[in-house]
Amino acid sequence: MELTPKERSVLEFVKDYKGAHGTSPTYREIMTHFGFSAASTVHQYLTQLAKKGAVESRGDNRKRHIRVLPAVATVPLLGVVRAGEPVESFEDREEVEVPPSLLAPKSDHYALRVRGDSMIDEGIRDGDLIVVRSANEARNGQNVVALVDGREVTLKKYYRKGDLVELRPANEAMSPIVLEASRLTIQGVMVGLFRQY
Repeated sequence: MELTPKERSVLEFVKDYKGAHGTSPTYREIMTHFGFSAASTVHQYLTQLAKKGAVESRGDNRKRHIRVLPAVATVPLLGVVRAGEPVESFEDREEVEVPPSLLAPKSDHYALRVRGDSMIDEGIRDGDLIVVRSANEARNGQNVVALVDGREVTLKKYYRKGDLVELRPANEAMSPIVLEASRLTIQGVMVGLFRQY
């Protein structure tokens, strides 16, 4: 997510303060620097910065507890996933930069390039990069990377009912793939999307 100019100013102040003093500023020091009238204003800015993945803050306004997070993280680009009929994926050794806020703690993540237009109504277009959290389970309605019959990978919306799974495209011109759950392995759940213009 993009930072507002004021959020960026608060973040830069925290970084500069830490660089100069070796520790993060207190809420009072941030209040004084920006002329805020209440600690709650500082708390609001730090909460927004935390939601956007720029800082980690425990919320105690007396202690020096603000940690600036890296601006980007990297995940491996493992190949291509077809948003259409399933095709085989392949391994590639490239790395893709992503915002750390997309990455769940203690989880593996990777990126795939999308080919096809079966997910176009979800805003997922041919050539887009998706970020995927490795997982072997999913909730109904999530976009998943699924391995079909142990050899072909596809990106679809996941729906399970009993022993059957429906991999539903987000394109009215295409039909869903319905198969026995035993023929499918979930490889991950989509958590982000990037498009190059």
